Amino acid sequence: MPLAEVKKEDVRKLAKYYGLPNADKEESMGLCFVGERGKFGDFICESCGVASHGSNSWLAQYVSKPAVQGYLVDAEGKQLAPHKGLWHYTVGQGAKLSGQLEPMFVAKKCIGETGQDILVVPGS
Repeated sequence: MPLAEVKKEDVRKLAKYYGLPNADKEESMGLCFVGERGKFGDFICESCGVASHGSNSWLAQYVSKPAVQGYLVDAEGKQLAPHKGLWHYTVGQGAKLSGQLEPMFVAKKCIGETGQDILVVPGS
């Protein structure tokens, strides 16, 4: 919500002062109008009209499954898991990978020989 020059901590104070139910709610980095968390990639595909315009759409190159499968890879380039498309990931977001001992996060996109791989690194 556009609040001009009002700082986030001041908005929180005002929310507490007025007894708003979300005054202490955990901060969200998602887009509320997208709906269910984790569906951003699907939202992009639907919103850009790729489904209705087909693979000939100029947007298809950005939000259609690439001809070459991309992978989540570690710092050594080891393929950890395939991914559904680069647009499903943002640098800094958590990457859910089964079998990993620690949380993994997206560090860089468009890497590897095909430019379709995503570098993930451990972190917290």
